[in-house]
Amino acid sequence: MNKCNVIDLTGKVAIITGAERGIGLALAKGYAAAGADIVIAGMMEEEFPNAEAIVKAENVDCICVKTDVSNEESVKAMVKATM
Repeated sequence: MNKCNVIDLTGKVAIITGAERGIGLALAKGYAAAGADIVIAGMMEEEFPNAEAIVKAENVDCICVKTDVSNEESVKAMVKATM
């Protein structure tokens, strides 16, 4: 049986779309547990506070940016906020 090796993402930033809930939020939590700071990029602003609290419980930085990935200007603004 293979053992799972833990990946160290300390010092990295993960941009995760749709991370306000569901699978995206689970991915954000997993990346945060590995040490990555998280950018939650999504449309459901009402879900941001809960998602941000869950991610920050992993002791990493997290920002939430309203982003419509079908809109180039929205994605550019999210990247600018990330930087």
